[in-house]
Order: sequence, then C-alpha cells, then structure tokens
Amino acid sequence: MALYVFVTGRCSDEAQKHGQDSIIKSLKAKIESTQNLVGFDFHSPTPFLKKGLGRSFRLVAYKVSIHDDELIVFLSVLARGSTEYKFFLMNWEKKTEEVKRKFNMPSEEDIKRFLADLINVPPPPPPPSPNEDELMWLYSVLREEQGEENELLVLETEAWVKKMRSSSMRDFLALYHQLLERIDLTKLPASKDNTDFHEYWDENRRLGFAYVYKPEHHRLLILEPLRKSDDVATLVKRHISQLSDTDDQPHELSRLASRSYPYLMVLDQDTWLAIQKDEEANLALSPEEADLLESIRSTGTTGELGYPLFINGRAGSGKSTMLQYLAADYIDFALRRSTQLQPIYMTCSRDLLQRARQTVEGLLTTHHERLLKEKHDPPAVKEILDRTFVVFHDYLYSLLPSQIRQKLSPKRFVNYAEFRRLWEKDFAKRPEV
Repeated sequence: MALYVFVTGRCSDEAQKHGQDSIIKSLKAKIESTQNLVGFDFHSPTPFLKKGLGRSFRLVAYKVSIHDDELIVFLSVLARGSTEYKFFLMNWEKKTEEVKRKFNMPSEEDIKRFLADLINVPPPPPPPSPNEDELMWLYSVLREEQGEENELLVLETEAWVKKMRSSSMRDFLALYHQLLERIDLTKLPASKDNTDFHEYWDENRRLGFAYVYKPEHHRLLILEPLRKSDDVATLVKRHISQLSDTDDQPHELSRLASRSYPYLMVLDQDTWLAIQKDEEANLALSPEEADLLESIRSTGTTGELGYPLFINGRAGSGKSTMLQYLAADYIDFALRRSTQLQPIYMTCSRDLLQRARQTVEGLLTTHHERLLKEKHDPPAVKEILDRTFVVFHDYLYSLLPSQIRQKLSPKRFVNYAEFRRLWEKDFAKRPEV
C-alpha cells in the first residue's frame, strides 16, 4: 500500500491567500516520502482528516482508498475562526456528503485519474539500508538484557530497606549478610500462604529476620530485620495486614517490595553490601512497570522494531523510571561493545537531568543485572555519562558554528522564569497589553 497526496485547486488558492503555500507543499512531500500521517486528526468513522497549520489555520483533507493505495485529498485551508471552519466542525459526521460538496470534493473519476497520473511518476529512491553498527543498535541491545525467569527473587520491604540504611545498622550489615548467605533453600520452611511468615535466626538468636518464602513463585520476601530484644509479633503485625489483602500471585507479592534482586547477589558479600547501601538502583519496579519493561525488551529479542517508543502516563506513573532503565541498557551496551555510536539522553530541565543521571549511574554500577556481569570501570562510566546526558538547549547551542556562538552568549539566554519576571516588570501593567 502506498500513500499519495493530491492538492485541489481550491486548497492551493487558499494556501497562497493565507501564506501557507510552502507549508502545504512541504507537507505533501513529507507524507509521500515518510508514508505516514503523523500529526493528523482522524475524524472517524468518516474519511475526513484535519491538521493544524500553526495556531491560526487548519487543513481539511479526505482519505480515499483505491485498491491497495490511499489518496489523501487536501481540500481546504481554513482560518480557525472562519464560518467555513465552524461549518466543518458542526457537520463533518452527520452531513458528510454536504461537507464534501461544500469543499469541492473531486469526483470518483477525477480521483482515479489523479491517482493514475501520480502512480506513473517514478518513486523516490529508497532510504539507505542500516549499516552493521546501526543494525546492532536496533536489534542487539535488548537481546542481551534478558534474565532467567525461574531464578529466586529476593524482595525487601520498605521497613527492611530503611533499617538497613540507617546508621544504627551499619555495624551489623556484614552479620546480616552472613545470615542470609548461610540459608539452605532446600531446608528453608516455605509459607503456606502470604500471611504464613517465619523467623530465621543465627545460632545465638542475636540477629534474625522475618520472611515469607514462596518457592512456587520464586519469591523470598524479607519483612523485617530482627534483634534479640525485638517484639516480633508487633513488628510483623503491619506486614501481615498488608499480606492478608494480597493475592497469592508473584506480581502481587512483588507489590509489597521496595527493593528486589536475584538471590544470587547474596552469595557475594561486596555485591550485597553495595545493594544495601544504594538508594535507588535496585528499587523494585511495580508489576505494571516490570510488565512494560519486559514487553519493550521482548520486542527487541524477537527482531521487531520497538522504536520509536512513546511512553505516556500521569505524573508518578513510572515514565521516567522506564526511560532510565532503557537508557542504562543502551549505555551498558555501548560500554561493553566499545561502540562508535553513542546514545543520548535529553531533558529540558538541568535538575531533572542530574536526577536521571544519578539513577542511571546507579543502574550501571550497583544494579544486580550489571553486577552479575563484569563490572564497569568507574572513569569509563563517568566519561560516557558526560557525553550522553545533555540539556536540550545546551545541546542545540553546541551544534552552532563557533562564529554564531560568539554572537549568542549563554549569559543572554532568557528562560521562562526570566521572561516572566521581565514581562511582569515592564509590560504586564501597560493598558494596551
């Protein structure tokens, strides 16, 4: 199937009248070269389409299917406040035929003739095929990020994470590691249900922890660190209340975790201690976040193109988390392969960029997936992060020729906050405004 565009005489005249002629010509060329209608509003169930041309004008178009091809007919360029545009908005669905007549929709015979003439025009040359490096970046990165599905996952509650990070627990971290490392999973009592917690103590019953172990789900949920003087029933009571409302499913159990990592991490003291001291890198993903990340990574493993990827969601839904995990995947790939091409991570906010960089750095240096592999050299990590993480405006500025940059001093850049301050100071109180 191919996309073609026909601009009617009416549309061409209106485009010239409104100063939109070059935009209409560029849009026609773009659709036929990219073969997509990105940016158009589809007025289903009718074939009408609409596209904004800046703030003041709108393009009305109509889609016609002929055999395996589609012809997009540009009908009219309308000012937003015009009576004709209001007519279109009020009648496009219920009075489709009347709208077509209003905007001089060509007849079926004319459309076939237009399409026949367009098809006879030699097609543009195909885009160049990706080279070996580009193919590697498109298809190989996510294939290397697949973990084992049936490995035991250690889940730590928020209470455990906070207590392990507290100054009072610092001298006991190594002892708790020895306790976890000594566990014989073949003899560790399993939990009958989510509320069936157990205690595991050292030989002298000085240190221990409360846990829920579900071997059928490959989950070991550590509830609380325990000391000899603790009232275990009181400490565990809050967890039991949460567990009683949780379905007996792996993902549901994971909802209670603040941090997670494979049990294999316990077998190396330095690795486990690094995880305990880190604040963000091994924080547990929600089941929804984990499913989304897995689906993105799985797309790459099947040889399908997972990009461009648009991540949408309300504030706090995990958009940044997904982006940072994927960024870590690609930067890890660049480091291990010493690739010539480099990924780039852009934000408009410098503060947001720094937080994202810190998270990705943690994912590269202390996340369990990376610790299972050969560790990265810290100077190499810093060097690639310096190149990868950029503020959008700074990056665009760096692309300017040096003679232009000399004329546009960064000190003269006016951001929104400065613009608002200047506006309120000098313009906002003027009567004419």
